[in-house]
Amino acid sequence: MDPEVQLRLPLDVPAEQDLLNQPVFPLIHAIKKDVEERIDASLSWDQLNAVDVNYSIFRPLVFKYAKLRNYAIVYACLVVRTHFIESASQDLAFAPLKLTRADACELLALKLLRRFTGNSDNPVDLFSVLTVSWDPLQGCPDSCMSDIREITGEDIRNADRVSALEIAISSEAKRFIASPLVQTCITDIYNGRVVFSAPATRGSILADNYKQRHVQVYDVHNTPWLDHYRLRVPRYRGIMEFVDFAILLFLFVLCLHNKSFSTMNWSEIVFIIFAFGFLLDELTAALEHGWDIYIQNMWNGFDLAFATIFIVYLGCRCRGLVKDDFWWNDLAYDILACGACILFPRLAFFAIKNNLIILALQGMIAEFFVFIMLAAVCFSGLLFTLWTLSRGSATWNLRKIAWLMTQVWFGNTFLSFTVAESFHPIFGPILMVMFAALSNTLLITIMISILSNTFARINEHASEEYLYQFAISTIEGVKSDALFSYQPPFNILALLFLYPLSTCLSPRQLHTANVFLIRITSFPQLIVIGVYERCFAPGSRFIATTKAAGSSMFDSVSRQFRLFESFMGTSRDDVMGAIFEIDVPPSVTNAFSTEGDREPGMEDSAEFGKAQEPDETRQGRPEIVLSPTPRRSRSRTSRTYREEQPPNSPLARLFGTVRQRAISAQGDALGDIRKIGEAMENLKEAAMPGDKLRQEIKELSERQIDHPFVVNLRYAFQDDENCFFVLDLMLGGDLRFHLERLGSLSEDTVRFYVAEIASALTFLHDKRIIHRDLKPDNILLDEKGHAHITDLNIAVHYSERRMLTGVAGSMAYMAPEVLTKKGYTYTIDWWSLGVCAYELIFGKRPFRGKTNSDLTHAITRDSLKFPEDASAKCSREGMYVLMGLLERDTTRRLGCKPNGEGFEELKKQGWFKNFDWDRLEDKELEPPFVPDSKRANFDATHELEELLLEDNPLKARPRKANQDVTQMSAEMRQMEEQFTSYDYRKMKRRSYYPHNHIVSSATGTSTSRPSTPANQTDSRMASVDVMPPLPATKMVPLEKAEAMT
Repeated sequence: MDPEVQLRLPLDVPAEQDLLNQPVFPLIHAIKKDVEERIDASLSWDQLNAVDVNYSIFRPLVFKYAKLRNYAIVYACLVVRTHFIESASQDLAFAPLKLTRADACELLALKLLRRFTGNSDNPVDLFSVLTVSWDPLQGCPDSCMSDIREITGEDIRNADRVSALEIAISSEAKRFIASPLVQTCITDIYNGRVVFSAPATRGSILADNYKQRHVQVYDVHNTPWLDHYRLRVPRYRGIMEFVDFAILLFLFVLCLHNKSFSTMNWSEIVFIIFAFGFLLDELTAALEHGWDIYIQNMWNGFDLAFATIFIVYLGCRCRGLVKDDFWWNDLAYDILACGACILFPRLAFFAIKNNLIILALQGMIAEFFVFIMLAAVCFSGLLFTLWTLSRGSATWNLRKIAWLMTQVWFGNTFLSFTVAESFHPIFGPILMVMFAALSNTLLITIMISILSNTFARINEHASEEYLYQFAISTIEGVKSDALFSYQPPFNILALLFLYPLSTCLSPRQLHTANVFLIRITSFPQLIVIGVYERCFAPGSRFIATTKAAGSSMFDSVSRQFRLFESFMGTSRDDVMGAIFEIDVPPSVTNAFSTEGDREPGMEDSAEFGKAQEPDETRQGRPEIVLSPTPRRSRSRTSRTYREEQPPNSPLARLFGTVRQRAISAQGDALGDIRKIGEAMENLKEAAMPGDKLRQEIKELSERQIDHPFVVNLRYAFQDDENCFFVLDLMLGGDLRFHLERLGSLSEDTVRFYVAEIASALTFLHDKRIIHRDLKPDNILLDEKGHAHITDLNIAVHYSERRMLTGVAGSMAYMAPEVLTKKGYTYTIDWWSLGVCAYELIFGKRPFRGKTNSDLTHAITRDSLKFPEDASAKCSREGMYVLMGLLERDTTRRLGCKPNGEGFEELKKQGWFKNFDWDRLEDKELEPPFVPDSKRANFDATHELEELLLEDNPLKARPRKANQDVTQMSAEMRQMEEQFTSYDYRKMKRRSYYPHNHIVSSATGTSTSRPSTPANQTDSRMASVDVMPPLPATKMVPLEKAEAMT
C-alpha cells in the first residue's frame, strides 16, 4: 500500500452479490481431490519447493485455479489444509502423508495468491482475497446440505463466516502468514493505512453491524477529528493496551499496599472496577475471534492467568467480607499478590516482545507442563505404593510423601536415601533409589532435550513465529463488537447502557448511540490520535519542517563549536570502529591473494565479433500497443512496438526479416498476408555487390559494444535453424529477482548501481544507441555484484537530425515523450534510470495505473511523490537526483545534456560526493551488495515455465530444405546461403543444400576458397574475406562475377 496515495474512497472491491455467487463448497472438494491425487508420498517443505515437483504438480494446479478468478481460492486451500491436519492427528499411520498434503495446500495457497494478485498494481485483489469472510457451505447442493445437517445436528444456515487470514491463523500456516504479500496486507491494517471492519459474529456480546465499511485507504484530511474507527487501528490499540496495563499495575500495587481486612477501601474498589473492565475486554476478544485464535496469542495466556487469579481472589474476598473471616481475607490478598508474577513481566513484554527468548517461552512452557503432567501420572503409582507401605506410621501422610517426591524430582536426591527405610525396611530403599535414578537421570535428561529441541525449532523459524504473533494481534483489532472500541472500565458502562437498548432499538439507532458514547468516553484518545496524524505522523509537513530545521541547527552548532561534538561523542573516536568505516582500496585486500588461483574464464577467449543491434528508421507505420505494466516474466513483459520500415542495410534486412515476426492480437488474415508479402519484397534485394558487403561488415564492426557495464557479445554462430549468441556470464541474477526477494535495496547499493548504469548509458549514447527498455529485469549482476545492461532486443540507432517516434519498451518505465509521441532521442534512457532507482530504493514505481490510460496519465501528468518513510530510506541528495532524472522537461533532465556534459553534471551531484569514478569503470570499487554464490540467483520455475509452456518448442517444426536447387530463384539461393550451417569446432561452414559440400573455412583472419570438385567448373560458390567480429557473416557465397578475390 502506498502511503502517499490518500483516497478516502472504497477501493474497487467486488460487489457483495458477486462474492455470494462464487462457489466455495465445490472449490474446497476440488482442491482436496487434486491434492490427494497428486501427493502420494511424504515430502518435506524443501522437497515440495523443488523444481521438478513444482513444475509437475503445482504449476498445472496454479494455472487451473487461477483462471477461475474465484476470490475464495486461497480460503479453500487453507480449509483443506485444516482438514488434513485434523485427519493426521486421528490417523497416525498416514500422518506424515497427510501433513505433507497440508503443506502442499499451504504452498498452493501461496502460489495462487501471488498469481491472483499479480495482474494489477491495485491492491484490492490482495485485500479481498485475504479479508473477505466466506461461508464454507456457499454453493453447496441441497443433497449435501441435508447430509451435513444430519452430521452436525444443528442449524447451519447462519454459520459463522471467516476469512482466509483467520483460517491461516487457526491452522498455524506460519509460512503463508510470513510471506511478503500477506505481510503487506497485515502491515497496512496494523498501521491504519487500510481501514475495513469485518461483521461481528454470533459470539459477539454486543454486535454493531450497521453501516459496514468496504476496504478503504485512509485519508486523514477527509475524516473528522473524532473518528471512532481509529480506535480499532491495531497500532493505536496496542499503545492504549500498554497504558491500560500500566494503570492496572498501579492500582494493583496500591490495592495491596492499602490492605483493609474488614471493609473495601476506595483503592480496592477502583482496582476491582478496572479489573472487571479488563476481564470484559478479554472476554469480548475471545468470544469475537473464537477461543482457537485467542489462545494462539501467547500474551493472551498471561492475561488469562491473571484473570483466573483475580476471580479466585474476588471469591475469597467476598466470602471473607460476608463471613467477617480474617483468614479468608488474608488468603484473598495472598492470592492477589501472586498476580504480580503476571502483571510485572506482562508490562515489560510490551518493550521486548520481539526477543527470541520471549517467542520461545510460550512453546517451552507448554512443553514443560505437558511433560510434568505425564511424569506426575507415571509416578502416581509410586505415590500410592509409598503411602500404602507407610500406613500406620505417624510420620508420613499423603501430602508429606508428595512433597518429598517433588523435592527429589527437583534435585534433592539425598532425601530419598535418608528416609527410604522409614517407609519399609526392604522395599523402601529399592523404590526410592529407582525413583531418584529415573527422575534425576533419565526423565530430567529427556525434559532438557525436549526443551532444547523446542527452542532450536523456534530459533530456526523465529521470524515466522514473530510474524505469526504479529498477525494474531493485528487481526484481533478489526472486528465489529461494539464493546471492542471502549477502553476499560468504560466498556462496563457501555455494556450496562447499550445491551438493554439493543433489544428495543433499530440497528441504525443502536449505531448512533454507540458512536456517541464512544466519542464521549474516548474523547481524549481521539483528540490525541487526530493531532498526531495531522501534525506528527511521518510524512506530515510539520515533522518534515522540524527535522530539516533541527538537522540544520545541529550541523551549524557542530561547525562553530568543536567541543560540542566531543561532548556529544562520536563513533570516530573509537579507532577500532573507525578502521571498518573507511573504504579500503582493492590493492590492500588483494595484497595476500595468490595469482595462480585464478581460473581462466570466458574473457580469455578470442572475440569473434558483435551482433548487429536492431535498427529503427525515421519513417513509421501504425503502432501496436500491448499490455501496460511490466511483470516478472520477461516473456510476458508488457512492451509496445511500432512497426517501422525495414532498415536500408541489406545485411540487416536479411537478419531483420527473420526476427521481425510481429504477431498482432488484433490483426486478421488479410493483414498477415500483407505482412508476408512485404517481407518477401524485402528479400528480393538480398543480392548485394561485393563492395557494398565490405562496407556493411565494416560498419557493423565499428558498432561493436564493449563496455565493463554492458553484457557484451563474445561469439556468434548459427546452424540450419538458429543464430546463437554467447554473452558474458552473469551469475548474480537480475535486479528484479533481488528486488522481489529483498523488497528494496539500500541507498548506498542503489547509488552504486546508478553510477555504473549511467556510465554504460553514456557509452551507448556515444555510439548513437538508445536502449529503450531499461528496467530492473534488464540489469544483470555478475558474481561480484557489478551491474550490467542487457537485452538490447529493441535498442535502436538514432540520429539527432530527426527524432524517433516509435513506441517501444515497458510502459511503466517509458518516458513521457515516448507516450506523447512527440519525438524522442537518448533522453528517454535517463528517465528509465530514474524509475529504476526509485523502485529499487522504495520497492515500488513512482507512477502507477490500473489501465494503459491511467498509467499514461500518471507518467505524463502526475507529480512525483515520495512515500511517507522516504527520509528513512533515502537522503535528500538522493531525492534530488531522482527528481532530476524524473524531470519531464528534457532540457532540464539530469544526464541529458549532449556531448557527455549530462554525465559530468550527474557526477557533480551531492549524492556522488567523494565518488571515485575512475576506479568505478575499472571495477576496482567493491560493490555494496554481493550476490550469494551458494544459491541460485534466479527463479528456476520461471525459466522452466518460459521454456516449456510459453516458448513451446515442442510445437516447432524443422525447416525443410529445398531438394531441387534449380527450382530456386537467385534471390532465394542467396538468402539460403546466408544461413548455411557452421561447424564451430572445425571452423568450417557447410552448405544448406543436400549434398552439404564445404563452402569455405577460416583460420584466424585468413580466407580460403570453396572446396569444390574439379569437375564442377560451373560452381556458383566463392569465398570472401572473413571479419572476426561477425562469424554469422564471415562466409557469404556470391556469383563468380561478383566474387572478391
